[in-house]
Amino acid sequence: MAKAKAPDPSDKPHPIKHFLLGLVRKIAKAPLSVAFLWPVLLAIAAYVAWIQWGVDHVVPHFSRLESSHIQLTERPDYIPEHVDLTAEVLAGTGMGDLSLLDRQVSARIAEAYSTHAWIEQVKSVRVGVGGEIQVHVQYRQPVAMVRHLSRHPDVQGWAYYPVDRMGIVLPPDSFGGKEAEKYLVINIPEVDPRGTEGVSIGDSRVVLAASLAAILMPHREELGLAAIELHPTTGANRHRIEFDVVTQSGRRLVWGSPPGEELMNEPPADLKLKALFQSPPPGTDLRMAALAAHRKQIANDVQ
Repeated sequence: MAKAKAPDPSDKPHPIKHFLLGLVRKIAKAPLSVAFLWPVLLAIAAYVAWIQWGVDHVVPHFSRLESSHIQLTERPDYIPEHVDLTAEVLAGTGMGDLSLLDRQVSARIAEAYSTHAWIEQVKSVRVGVGGEIQVHVQYRQPVAMVRHLSRHPDVQGWAYYPVDRMGIVLPPDSFGGKEAEKYLVINIPEVDPRGTEGVSIGDSRVVLAASLAAILMPHREELGLAAIELHPTTGANRHRIEFDVVTQSGRRLVWGSPPGEELMNEPPADLKLKALFQSPPPGTDLRMAALAAHRKQIANDVQ
């Protein structure tokens, strides 16, 4: 005679599930006279379920911020692949101890990301119901390398600081030799940069040169540009700063005032750039060339 199969413990309903099912059955059979008790009983059931199951399963998932929770705006190609922005933010700000149940979680995440040198602006932080976090940011973009004489004991001789269009220092360790060669060089005598990542380089001449580099950088390869340097007439008092543009072939061209700082009769940057595309000979003053081209264009339009 065959023996009866022993019951499998795994077939038993979960205690919480069993409790809730029983409660629902009792509510369904209850007379209408006690219908007002249903919401109260359901609230009690929900509380019991949270204490017995939610604390053990939900809270651990939301109690600590992990890199896997965060979806950051897709990084541009100019940020090297080996740079782990989220890991650096978590490590540098202690944000890993932040709970997703914190009411200020979005604001605190935004504040943490805004401290990273590669982040220019945190546009939004959205926390989903499942704990996923979408962080939408605007990245800083390098436009030039600032050449300076290093005083660091581990770096002897010339070194380079990457900067964005506003002269903010970007992480130098992010750029190897090949990456640095893709950018214009800002070559200004006696530059003593602060070198603090995410902070202005601290030299007004470099900041103005960076604004010019932002205009020239998209055309660097096409025009064969190599460097931005001070024009020889620029005084040591720095009250009036003008620049020259140097090509890879060694041609030196007078650019003049930085963008937005032009004198009354000086052509704007877009006209100088057009003159630069005409392959002018060495020594050309782009201010004059731009004016000549502009006057010619006006005459043609009148005709």
